[in-house]
Amino acid sequence: MIGALIQYGAVATKVKAMYANRLTAEDFAKIAKLRRVPDVVSFLKEHPGWRGAFDGSFDETRRGPLETGLRRYLSSEYMRILHFLDREDRFIVYDRVLRTEMEQIMLFLRYARAGRPSDYRPDLPAFFERHSRIRYDSLTKAVTYEDMLAAVKDTGFYAALARLTPEEEGFPDYTSVEMVMRNHYYRALMDMVGTRYRGGDQELLRRAVGSQADMINITIILRVRKFFPDRLDSVIPLLLPVQYKLTPAFVHRLYSAKTDEAAAALLRESPYKNVFAAHDFAHIEDYYYQFLYDFNRRLLSSGVPSVYTPAAYLNLREVELKNLTTAIECVRYGIQPTEAPTYLFGVPL
Repeated sequence: MIGALIQYGAVATKVKAMYANRLTAEDFAKIAKLRRVPDVVSFLKEHPGWRGAFDGSFDETRRGPLETGLRRYLSSEYMRILHFLDREDRFIVYDRVLRTEMEQIMLFLRYARAGRPSDYRPDLPAFFERHSRIRYDSLTKAVTYEDMLAAVKDTGFYAALARLTPEEEGFPDYTSVEMVMRNHYYRALMDMVGTRYRGGDQELLRRAVGSQADMINITIILRVRKFFPDRLDSVIPLLLPVQYKLTPAFVHRLYSAKTDEAAAALLRESPYKNVFAAHDFAHIEDYYYQFLYDFNRRLLSSGVPSVYTPAAYLNLREVELKNLTTAIECVRYGIQPTEAPTYLFGVPL
């Protein structure tokens, strides 16, 4: 306890001060009443939690540039947090570099599959380019899938990506690439936790990473069960290669549930019953984000600094970013202000 207070006390104080500037339920209610996307941008330019995302001349309204600006701002927050961490504490660095590599590969693939690979331009802090094993100078010149593989050959994602077969467009389908990279991300992160940490720190990180993987696997099971019933052999290869509290027996029971109500009853008795018992979302993916919010909010507000404190803050900001982009889309498409909150989750009242 004393060691954690000494080692992580400063970063805990910093991130809690930063989190105090988050968007509140009242802020989201104000955004929902705005009529135009430029009005949302103007609101964010004045909000203490997001004002650094856009400069005064920013006037874009397209979703892509808006998300790029917001995500770039989160990267700058990460850099601010790094100044408070010991250089030997590598979890948050390893985690964020892996995530950034995934995001950049998927961004390139999005342009490439649209026939515009030359439109890909990495817009990253120098820190990420230094720590990443992607050859960004090569990726910006890539035209074929072979070019892309050459640019990512030194990353941990290469072996899985090299096994994929391109489609007629010359690139593998988006979902397959996302799946194999996500599998590597969780496996690599769990391996790193097992080799670099011990004791309470290791168990906390295993719980954080493993619980997220479990929730994603629940999402996969329910989605496959809906469209491919009686095909348990089809779901197993799709699951993340990391299980924390989900046993093979539970996976089998959940997939084999005869009705949606039976599956819901199982989840309400599962290790993750708190989120499934307390909420009733229309989309199964929303349970994952609600869990992500609940888990990280609880750890950040516990008052006990830990190795996971900076990751908890950044995960909460990821949830906030998802809510924010959803709120912007509600404004764009004229969703009634009274209806907009139903698309959000994890917003404290």
